[in-house]
Amino acid sequence: MTEATEFPRTDGGETRHHYAAEGIQSFIRTFENMRTRPSARKGDVPLPILSLFGPYDVTAKFAQILHGRCKGTPSAWAESRNGGKADGGPPESEPCSALSETLLKAAMDFASAGPSKEPQLRFPLFTQVHWILDMELPGDPHQGMRKHIAQEIRRRQLQLRPSSKMEHRGLLKNLRAYFEGPLSAYAAAAALISKPLADRLGPTFGLGAIASAFVLGVIHVLLLSRSWAGWRRYRWFIRQPYFMSHNTKHRPQNFREFVERVMQARLKVEAESGRAEISDRLRAEIRQESEEIQLLLVNAFLEDLRQGFERRRLRFPRRAAWVRTVYPVLFVDSAADPQASVRLLRRIEQVRARIPKSDPLFVIHLAPSQDMDAIAWETGPATPTSARVAEAERLWSQWQRSLRTNRALGKVRHLGLHFRDEDARAADAVARPVSVERPRRPPVLANRWLPRAAIVGLFLLPASVLGSQLPAYCSQGVWRSSNGDCIGITDGAHIFHDRLQDVTKEIQQANHEIDGLRQPHVTIVYVGAMTTAKKSAVEDLTDEHGELVGLAIRQRKLINEGGDDSTVQMRILIANAGSGFESGGIIADAILERMRTDRTIVGAIGFGESRSGTNDAINRLTSVFLPMLGTAATYDDLGRKKGRPSPSYLPTIPLSSEIADISVLWARSGKLGRPAKSAKVFVDRSITDLYSRDIGERFAARFRELGGTADTEYYGDANEVRAWLNNYCREGVQYPDLFYYAGRATQFISFFEALSGSVCDDVMILAGDAVAEYVDDNRAKIAATKDVKLYYTPLASKEAWEQERPLTPAPFYGLFESYVAALPKSQGAAKLHPSPTFAVLAYDAAEAMMRAAQNAYLFQDDDTDDPREHIIDRGGLLTAFGQLGDLDGASGLLTFGQEPTSKQDTTSGRRAIDRPVFLATVTPTGAISVIGRCGRLNAKVPTCDISDEIDKYRNQMASQANIDPQANSQANSQANSQAKETEKEAKTRDKPTG
Repeated sequence: MTEATEFPRTDGGETRHHYAAEGIQSFIRTFENMRTRPSARKGDVPLPILSLFGPYDVTAKFAQILHGRCKGTPSAWAESRNGGKADGGPPESEPCSALSETLLKAAMDFASAGPSKEPQLRFPLFTQVHWILDMELPGDPHQGMRKHIAQEIRRRQLQLRPSSKMEHRGLLKNLRAYFEGPLSAYAAAAALISKPLADRLGPTFGLGAIASAFVLGVIHVLLLSRSWAGWRRYRWFIRQPYFMSHNTKHRPQNFREFVERVMQARLKVEAESGRAEISDRLRAEIRQESEEIQLLLVNAFLEDLRQGFERRRLRFPRRAAWVRTVYPVLFVDSAADPQASVRLLRRIEQVRARIPKSDPLFVIHLAPSQDMDAIAWETGPATPTSARVAEAERLWSQWQRSLRTNRALGKVRHLGLHFRDEDARAADAVARPVSVERPRRPPVLANRWLPRAAIVGLFLLPASVLGSQLPAYCSQGVWRSSNGDCIGITDGAHIFHDRLQDVTKEIQQANHEIDGLRQPHVTIVYVGAMTTAKKSAVEDLTDEHGELVGLAIRQRKLINEGGDDSTVQMRILIANAGSGFESGGIIADAILERMRTDRTIVGAIGFGESRSGTNDAINRLTSVFLPMLGTAATYDDLGRKKGRPSPSYLPTIPLSSEIADISVLWARSGKLGRPAKSAKVFVDRSITDLYSRDIGERFAARFRELGGTADTEYYGDANEVRAWLNNYCREGVQYPDLFYYAGRATQFISFFEALSGSVCDDVMILAGDAVAEYVDDNRAKIAATKDVKLYYTPLASKEAWEQERPLTPAPFYGLFESYVAALPKSQGAAKLHPSPTFAVLAYDAAEAMMRAAQNAYLFQDDDTDDPREHIIDRGGLLTAFGQLGDLDGASGLLTFGQEPTSKQDTTSGRRAIDRPVFLATVTPTGAISVIGRCGRLNAKVPTCDISDEIDKYRNQMASQANIDPQANSQANSQANSQAKETEKEAKTRDKPTG
């Protein structure tokens, strides 16, 4: 800008009294009002061009004063350069380049000012037009134009670094300008998507969705901050009126065609206008093309300002537009080239007259003379409404009142103020006391911290919730319990332990195959303890491993058998209740919740440990009468509530009372090699273990009843067992004939190793059925121990069939051997083979469940065309168990009936009766040998009534001693009473606290 001349005072009086001080102050206040943006309720108004008429030194001085008051708000100087012909340049192209450079400087000034810490104005559309005008022309303008333009556009779209000063902005400025819009949308999308995604696939996927949304949002912001990015910006060029033909067929349909049209105009202006002689018609065309380019520049410049100040409630709110409470001011200085400045103002008014939307640009023109018609355009002169500087406020009020009429008539918006030489002398003294108007306070909802807090909250709140769930998450439908176990329900997608990897994958694959079959199916939930305590060995999973294999074999056999549309298939869900069934109740609730969405769940199999968690799970599932088949839990009162048995829980194995009675009979009768007269019974005193205390105390009581002496030793853990045995088995101690182990396999390894390494040689060990899972994995170790003889009572055994000639083993054992032979040669825990003892129990339970399901399906009405949509009723399935009759199972005969203990007992539940119990040992070669059996292998084998066998033994012992059986019974009763008193004192001493 041209420097203004300082005017010295020529008199010694007070300047403010000699000149119109109040008029100048009124003008300055009017200027503050004109550039202050109205509230959203009042709405934006079209702004006029304010021309300052008078001596240039005076108008320039006042322009300096006004510009100084715009500090911190968008303002710029548009100093017109000489529009003359450059060296060798076409004269018609000079107005385009001069106007482009003038607006470019103004845009850079506007973009460098604004409210503190708020987004600054950006000019992407104007920068795009400026790029088009600066694009290098092709070598052959007529042949390679289209290809050249396509290459330049593609290069610009792939450009990462800014190509001009106008496009260069720091990352922080880009984030301020655009992060509130895209990031708000991405944050909201992340909050909405992450929760259902986490529920379906897990919190890891939910957190991944949040992180992906944040990354995509940042990328979107960075792309929007580039002037060449954004398809909406390209779309604007083919919707604005310039370079658009009146014939819609000839209009550009995309941005490339639009650029091609502008480049053709450039070629005409730059090539044809340089010729010495051109026709009037061609000169008129060149002038028209040049004017179109200028109007396009001005239109893009004003459109960027419109978008920067646009306040629309129906669109996604742009907070920055509501924060801008002061209009940008453009000072047009016409000292260097009055014609160029007038051209700029004329183009602005031409665009305003054609575009129906108002723009926020406030133009102050330093007029070159007193010419009132300086700004005129093709429609004719438009004389501004003018007044002296003291009447500025009245002129502005009059303009506001006539604004609506002026807009309707389409007049040029032009106001003029006249200044005199004496106004300059008083300018500084008068303007200084007028305080600078503080910008109007933005609306409360436009506070910059609100969207930032919302964005941070939408990202962090779901992330923190999912992050808190992450430590407790294992997989879909599986979560981590308080003790660290991964518990939950899976169709095979989650592997609870490495040892269960192969069978879990086999079940998952079979489930997928069943989903694709056009056959009805039921879903059976296997409930087991598929994780171990941290200090436990992997052998603790022998029972669950075997039972899963048994289910998988039965599932695969059903699939291979095929059948017609009436053959019911079996899908399997695996439910882990945690180590020791600690989360049995929680898993039962998860099954009930799953049943609400999956109506094909009609039964459950498993519950293989007699623990309080198992009992809790059975009681909760009984509430919906879900048919349940127990595989290896022998506790007599399992499933009882308030003395009444569960009507839907059916044990498929003998009860602890039966196993204890037959074990005592075998021990006392010499089935173990010699009759045992004394016994030491080891019982786990854990309050959650229902099995050990039940079977151990029953064994001790029955052993004393049959004339022997039995002491009970209660222990807490494996270390306590080892310490007691090390202290007990020493020189000079008379140890009993029999050690009866009524505990779990988890502590049996310590028990067995402590005995085998002690002085208690020639010891007989009799263990319950729970030890079978240890024996199946450690037969070689047991066989190598010569000084300890182990006997145990498994619930199933293949060897029993081989010893019952001419009976042949059930087909299951062949399927089991084929399954084991097909297992991959895995490493670590996965290489341990499944236990056939527990596999056959689960196989028979699945066989009984599917037989009952098939019968229930055949007797139910099927009113669906698709057999896969047929739902089997749980009540009908439960009823079908009583109608199965005798089922030849691989583990023995399966017959479901009422427990035949007493005709007067109405509290006995339905269970499998006459189930066989075996007495087995490990031979020196490592093989299992069955030396005793009670129960029915199949329908051809007579039953074994344990109570009758015990009565026979009692009578036999009485006759050998020549003692009256009744007197012998009374003596035994007295001995038992004395033993019970001693045992009661031991329980009180060893009872755990807390």
